[in-house]
Amino acid sequence: MSDRPSLCWSRRAALVLAVTAVAGMSSGTEASDLEPPGAEVILTAKGLLGRTNVGDEARLDRQLLESFGKATLTTWTPWTEGEVEFEGLPLRSLVTGLQAGGTAMLLRALNDYHVVIPMSEARDYDLLIAWRADGVDLTRRDRGPLWIIYPWSSHPDLDRRVTSQRAIWQLYELEFYED
Repeated sequence: MSDRPSLCWSRRAALVLAVTAVAGMSSGTEASDLEPPGAEVILTAKGLLGRTNVGDEARLDRQLLESFGKATLTTWTPWTEGEVEFEGLPLRSLVTGLQAGGTAMLLRALNDYHVVIPMSEARDYDLLIAWRADGVDLTRRDRGPLWIIYPWSSHPDLDRRVTSQRAIWQLYELEFYED
């Protein structure tokens, strides 16, 4: 008879622990549901994110970036001759995939250049985080590994100085925030 109370206590304790663990997982207190990077991190996202994989950041290698989707964009740029076919990730898909919030993004380049892009621009236009141009991976020497490309050919209204300044290359970090 002395075994029954301890058995009941053990079952109750196990039930409380199980309920606590499930409640903690579903509470949304830690949004680390992205896979960890398996290779070199080429882009780090921080700020107002709903999905992360390392602390409060999303550290992304090429495979993780590709998991959010891929697209091509053929356009001219102020730095290339003629139209170029770029391959990469639509910025809109990254914003959606990371459940990013805010009204603006601060983008940083390897050379310390930084620029702000309004979130509305990412929603309204098919901006591309390019990693390839005309079938060749972008390297640091040719504006890589990541380059923000605007759809200049299909949107002549984007042919302005400000969008040229926002077409940041050697991109390595995005920070989502409320302006």
